[in-house]
Amino acid sequence: MDNNENRLITPWGYIGYSLLFAIPIVGLICAIVFAFSSTYPCRKNYARSFLIGIIITIVVSIILTLVAGDWYRQILYNYSNYRYY
Repeated sequence: MDNNENRLITPWGYIGYSLLFAIPIVGLICAIVFAFSSTYPCRKNYARSFLIGIIITIVVSIILTLVAGDWYRQILYNYSNYRYY
């Protein structure tokens, strides 16, 4: 086994990859490429964890948006049916 494949990522490397992945389109493409075709296991695992974090964030955002939208719809419905006597 090549010694280069077992190379660990330094803390500054993680910061660099985090900054790279934070770029809107380019970062997502790099994360996908690193997650599925990287020869370095540390970089592959970090990219996969980053993508899982993005997926979890999207799912939670959709759920909160649906809950808040339904709550807002109920408030408007109750307000429109309110009569002043």
